[in-house]
Amino acid sequence: MKLQKTAIVIVDAYSTGRYIAPAFVGRGYPCIHVDTSMQLPTFLKESFEECFFLENIIMDQSGIAGIVKHLQKYNIKAVIAGSEMGVNVTDQIADQLNVPKNDIQYSINRRDKFMMIDALHKAGVSHIPQFKSSNVEQILNWYTTSKLKKVILKPVMAALSEGVSICYNEQEIRHVFQIVFGKRNVTGQTNDAMVIQQFHEGKEYIVNSVSCNGDHFITDIWLGVGGLKDKISTDQYAVQLFRNDPNFDILSSYTKQVLNALRIRHGAAHSEIKLTSQGPKLIETGARLAGGLDFSLMEEAQGYSQLSLMINATISPQMFKKYCHIYDAMPQKHVRFVYLCSYIEGRIFKEPDLKPMLSLQSIHSIIFILKPGEYLKKTNESFGRPGFVFMFAEDEQQLENDYQALRLYEEKMYLDMLEQPRDV
Repeated sequence: MKLQKTAIVIVDAYSTGRYIAPAFVGRGYPCIHVDTSMQLPTFLKESFEECFFLENIIMDQSGIAGIVKHLQKYNIKAVIAGSEMGVNVTDQIADQLNVPKNDIQYSINRRDKFMMIDALHKAGVSHIPQFKSSNVEQILNWYTTSKLKKVILKPVMAALSEGVSICYNEQEIRHVFQIVFGKRNVTGQTNDAMVIQQFHEGKEYIVNSVSCNGDHFITDIWLGVGGLKDKISTDQYAVQLFRNDPNFDILSSYTKQVLNALRIRHGAAHSEIKLTSQGPKLIETGARLAGGLDFSLMEEAQGYSQLSLMINATISPQMFKKYCHIYDAMPQKHVRFVYLCSYIEGRIFKEPDLKPMLSLQSIHSIIFILKPGEYLKKTNESFGRPGFVFMFAEDEQQLENDYQALRLYEEKMYLDMLEQPRDV
């Protein structure tokens, strides 16, 4: 039996947050879980791996004070947000402990979609015009006064692009507001305010980072490819930028300004940035790991990942700059993060046959979310994607050939899954 006081606290270890505890446990650090919400969707709850934790503390009426009191028997080394839902509670717990922390005074800026852009404004960092209200008439008045033609309307505290829409006129704004406002979102919170922002044309990038004592390192940058015009998050796949790409430096420099403006000094962050004719503009930042990503893909393709650097920075912060110097010079392979997409819908009767996909040389791994008995919907946004495929190769043409074959296998797979078994 091993008894150890030094432990890591992970708040809401869902989605890719489920990988954090196994990584620490493998390095000899026990983990404690804090669950802030019992009202999350089933697919998020099912991603939780309780076997990797010493304890699972359910947040109750005693709140932060009760959690901190419960943790007094341990020597807590770090408090880490496992998902978007846990960002603010992570800040609150860390503020009461002797651990690395991000300034609690600016915690709301790291969750509220309006406040984070406003933080950029106050810090003198390039940003998009915006307005927030719980009143649709006030939002419409700002839209009319702004003289903008194309805008984004979204709830201030949601995630996964849920409730985010592009609008061209007052009728569309009013319609989206009526559908989204007051509804419970995927994080378990009620949409009690909406933010309207100018829509900028340009390519959208995902920038993942790790910070340690105020130093920042960009672990990977992704560019979305394909997708439907005027639809949010319908890319066919994302490609990773090589570090020698000119846009890598532009996005990296801007992201570090964003992280400073949001007072993110420690931990992982996941930023969505539009590269416009006026330069980079932040869409939003999450103070947590990238969602949906298979970190082993990144280890294979470039020798490190956002997860492994975050673990290393937590355990050995004095080595952070040295790690970054080494990682910056690591060779990279061609990588694709493919979003599975169904053009048909119906009740699922069979498990997916993934063997043809796995036989392709460039395929690293596949995550398929749906099960027999569940309903396959036509894919039109990130929240409805049936799964993901992760690919890498030395040769870009090999990657493209395998991608085309993957899509053909995928189409047949959905048809097979929806085929109802015949009675014998």
